[in-house]
Amino acid sequence: MNKTRTKDSVINSKEFFSYVIKSICCVSLCLFTIDILINFLDFKRMFLQKNFLCFPSDFLGLFLSNLQIGLFVFFLSFVLTSILNYKIKKLNFRYECIILQSSILIGLSIFINLYIIKGLSIYLNITILMILITCSWIVYHFLLKKHDKDSWTLYELIEIFLFPALIIGIFNNTVHFILTRHLVGVIVFGILLFLIIGNIIILFKLNSQKMKYIFVTFPFLIAILIIIQSCINSLYFGENTDTISKTNDDYLPNIVLIVLDTVRADHLKIYGYERDTMPLLESWSNNALIFKRAFSPAGWTSPAHASFFSGKTVSIHGIHFTPKKSGPMRTNPIKNIYWLPENLTENGYYCLAVTANSMAIPKEKIGFHRIFNPQRDLNNSLGAIFDGFLPSIIRSSEYIRWRTPYTDIKEMIKIIERSIPRNDGPKFLFVNFMDAHDPYAPPREALKELNIRLNKSYPRYIRWWRWVNYGHTLPKDKIQHLYDLYDGELRWIDKNLINFLNWIEKNMGLNTLIIITSDHGEELGEKGDIGHYSGLSQRILHVPLIISHSTLPKGMIEKVVSTRNIFKFIQHFGNNHEPSIDFLTINDEYGVISERYRTKRYPELPYRDWISIINDEYKVVGPSKYKIEIYNTNNEELIRDFNLINLYETNKIIEKIDNYWESYEDKRNENKKLQIKDKDEIDKLRALGYI
Repeated sequence: MNKTRTKDSVINSKEFFSYVIKSICCVSLCLFTIDILINFLDFKRMFLQKNFLCFPSDFLGLFLSNLQIGLFVFFLSFVLTSILNYKIKKLNFRYECIILQSSILIGLSIFINLYIIKGLSIYLNITILMILITCSWIVYHFLLKKHDKDSWTLYELIEIFLFPALIIGIFNNTVHFILTRHLVGVIVFGILLFLIIGNIIILFKLNSQKMKYIFVTFPFLIAILIIIQSCINSLYFGENTDTISKTNDDYLPNIVLIVLDTVRADHLKIYGYERDTMPLLESWSNNALIFKRAFSPAGWTSPAHASFFSGKTVSIHGIHFTPKKSGPMRTNPIKNIYWLPENLTENGYYCLAVTANSMAIPKEKIGFHRIFNPQRDLNNSLGAIFDGFLPSIIRSSEYIRWRTPYTDIKEMIKIIERSIPRNDGPKFLFVNFMDAHDPYAPPREALKELNIRLNKSYPRYIRWWRWVNYGHTLPKDKIQHLYDLYDGELRWIDKNLINFLNWIEKNMGLNTLIIITSDHGEELGEKGDIGHYSGLSQRILHVPLIISHSTLPKGMIEKVVSTRNIFKFIQHFGNNHEPSIDFLTINDEYGVISERYRTKRYPELPYRDWISIINDEYKVVGPSKYKIEIYNTNNEELIRDFNLINLYETNKIIEKIDNYWESYEDKRNENKKLQIKDKDEIDKLRALGYI
């Protein structure tokens, strides 16, 4: 009798183990399919716009995350069902566990849509998720009451797990696109909804087990086709068949403007940093012109780039924060701005932009012949959201680096090489590399070269960013960790940038002007803040500026300059004049002025305007309506003893700031009405974390 019991026990254990494996695999595959078919908001662009960039390793990382969530879902269902069985003796354990897993999948399919599309808080979403799971379990329990049995076939598991969640999630997306009047989204998700419902109807009518297995895998096949299609698009992204007509003047130089997004000058050794973050760039710059004190005209991407391309100050070109808490982040430029690419095109240049940051282009048509902006929206997935909760997902994601929201410099360079027309003729190439922008996830090889050992760097950074974003101050002992992450990104840029510079020399020739700069810097916790969303500190404004051409002098320029002077310098050079650094060092009547305007988007930050003017001695921040602060330009120390400064000179600067702020206030208020309306642009901002 004991032997019989042991044998039955072994058989039951094997059956139970088989059931566990089947359940976990089904849940994981269903989660993966839901992520592919529902959660990527840029799903439509994979086929129609072809600017969604992803690789097999990205989908591997997503699948591994879904597999771990599947394990978590099964474990949670197992525990909850055990509690239910303890309270209600008549329940079938495995049957209830299946129902609960399916209910969780339905809840998650709606949860992710609410979290991404509606922008609700995580706590409200979790509350909604719990209500959805409970309601789904009750409904499912009564609908499937006749199926009260232990054995479940594989296709039955997939039916109960996947199809209800898919229908609800796809329907939710379709309604969203109808309400936002997005025709492409309605068509794509409408067709997908029709196919899934049609597939279910066919399944109900089929009697053949083999045919049922074929049709039940239909959603998986669609997901696989999407993966293959998107990977193929990524391999060929940036291919350019444009031809360049020769100009009458064969001696026009090529011009390359490289913006290292969010790179602050004081983290480069050539600007005095103790750690050698970018040694290859430093070696290259020995034969270039280095501007020691170059300052950005704005504290974030859009207005800074608009100044590069127009030479105008922020208030004059009109691109700055919108004051509203929701919706578009930036205003549109004022009309009749004469953009740099337009000027160069008129002179016979082929103008090309390849940018990892969609916010870098002021508007769609500023004179570029082609604009390549690869998008990565893998963050909009269950795998990415749960990345911050489950330690095992954190480790695998950290290693694969699949959920960074921007295209890294190594892949960007491949796109640039494919996008440059091979024909003769002068070219203007604008490039934006976004690796130093948050969130930080530097490759391990870059950290190793700096002798930095870090684990779980990405989720730690996100946790601290949220901590500060909720109004807290970053603890001082965390600052070095942020420095390490940031410096790791700089080293990764350096390793790849030098290859790009060598490629330029080989393929574009020695008669090429190369400008390397940044749009703004970054706060890394020195004053408790993280990011570049508030104020005009030196850490945000002081940026590198390195220029190289065979006819230019070499060395260090000590004079204070504004990077918006790049416009005049390139414009003069592109008109086939001898290069003159006077266009960079001689400032206009506004001087080295920087601006940031108030917005309700970040309620934890001061709701005020900032304008600063910098000269060789002082940096004055105003306007007087809010608060006047005077700093030493060299060390960013706040001057409290006014006996130590030239009051006549600083008062002139204060008066200049106030007059400027008041003179352009009407224009700024009028321009607040000119906000971005394009839905695709809003999707891009959401993908990068701006919205």
